[in-house]
This record gives sequence, structure tokens and C-alpha cells, in this order.
Amino acid sequence: METIEKEPIELGYEFGRWSTARLATYLGEITGIDLSGEQVRRILLKKKYAYLWAKYTLEDKQDLTKRQAFNIS
Repeated sequence: METIEKEPIELGYEFGRWSTARLATYLGEITGIDLSGEQVRRILLKKKYAYLWAKYTLEDKQDLTKRQAFNIS
């Protein structure tokens, strides 16, 4: 369970968050036990782990003037 407490980047991966599929792959490489993402999800649920993905927004990438003109119309 300590693996899920670490960021994947700490373990040399280029992605920043675990998915259950990625976690299953990693655990399979480390332990030799093949699990599906769904199996990992159920194990985490039994252990009372819950992970909510952050919601990203592109608002800072948008032209504010064009956005306001669109909302007014």
C-alpha cells in the first residue's frame, strides 16, 4: 500500500498520477503477480482507499476577451 502513497514520478515514470491499470502493471512488475486494473480498484476499495482525479481547466489558456464576447451573445 505504500506504493500508492508515492507519486509515479518518484519511481521513474513520466506520468504524474496512478490509474488502477498503471498501478496493476507496476505491481505486476515488482511482485510477479498479474492483476487487472479492476482487481486493484477492488483491493483499494476494501482497504478504504479512494482517489479522486483533479479536474483540469483550460481557462488560463483562453482569450478572456473572446470568452466574454461569447458569453454575452
